[in-house]
Amino acid sequence: CLQDSSLKDLLRDLAFIPTSNGDLQFPKNLYDPRIEEFKSLLDREESFPSEEFRSDEILDALQTLGLQTVVSPETVLRSARQVEMLQEQIPDEANIRGFLLLTYLENNAAKLFPTTIGDGINMFLKVSDFFQNQRSDTNTSKKFWNELSSICWCPVLVRPTHPGLPWPLVTTSVAPPRLVRLPSDLWLASASMRILNGDCRSTFLSQKLGWTEPLGGNIIAAQLLELGKNTMNAESKGLKQALATIIPKMYTILTEKIGTEDLVVVKTILEGCQWVWVGDRFVTVQDVVLDGPLHLAPYLWVIPADVAVFKELLVELGVKESLTIQDFVSILSKISKQKGGMPLDSHELKTTIWILQHLADSTFSGEIFLPDVRGILV
Repeated sequence: CLQDSSLKDLLRDLAFIPTSNGDLQFPKNLYDPRIEEFKSLLDREESFPSEEFRSDEILDALQTLGLQTVVSPETVLRSARQVEMLQEQIPDEANIRGFLLLTYLENNAAKLFPTTIGDGINMFLKVSDFFQNQRSDTNTSKKFWNELSSICWCPVLVRPTHPGLPWPLVTTSVAPPRLVRLPSDLWLASASMRILNGDCRSTFLSQKLGWTEPLGGNIIAAQLLELGKNTMNAESKGLKQALATIIPKMYTILTEKIGTEDLVVVKTILEGCQWVWVGDRFVTVQDVVLDGPLHLAPYLWVIPADVAVFKELLVELGVKESLTIQDFVSILSKISKQKGGMPLDSHELKTTIWILQHLADSTFSGEIFLPDVRGILV
């Protein structure tokens, strides 16, 4: 019966094959259930012929009508879309299927779009035809990776791995790859990006999904912003150690963006916020100086040596290089405000006297706070 070419053409364009969920599908829209890869990638209710159509004889016949037998780019996109839909219905199942798709791509992504020249007559194609075909393949490949990167299928961490780590409010177990970074970027991007659950063993796949692209300044700024909120006083020894390693990396990335529009965005995000690391906490640019007396903390901090190497960046983002007379006057005002009419303790009194001696040696002639006999600044 299927030897009749006109009948075959008719059946190819007829949605007559039932699936397990009761739909009728075209042969080309279904997959051969005998192929193991399909079983791990695709939903069994909607992607395969129903049980009545799964004998070898019927499946072989359906192959001649277009039943899919090879994992193609469209198969991968279909798998990803099914994971996205599952996330809304059965999140745990979506997570498992996302892992299976990621594993498949780690092993097979480079095979989806072969780029080698075939044998035989293809070797004699005109050069112009060959490059035209290459451009077409490149455009198709680019469109595929862009689409795959926008579908919510990639397995990601749902909880922070450290109590001081910034974390987004969204906690779905899968996310679009364009919003995902590798675990190596955990401390750099966790505030605004999702983190891959596990590692990616394929450099090719990581590149195609954008996971090896340099982090934008806005992502680093968002991370600094949230770290500053969560760790104003980084009391945890483990957190201090983590920050001592990661802060230089963050400042290095931002230094590379000096002179670009990216840094303008960074400055806008961080303005007025606590993001400058002084060894045990984050402070604002108004509370820190590159070169000054160490003993003015907690009213003013001096940039530690390991952070001072980023002087160009810090100055660009508003950190003062040295103190002015007005800065010393402002410190006295800050001390007075914090004390609220209470007597100064010995450390505060020493700091106040040091500032007053410094001002006495200057040409300053305005009003300043002075301690009275009770040790209260008036």
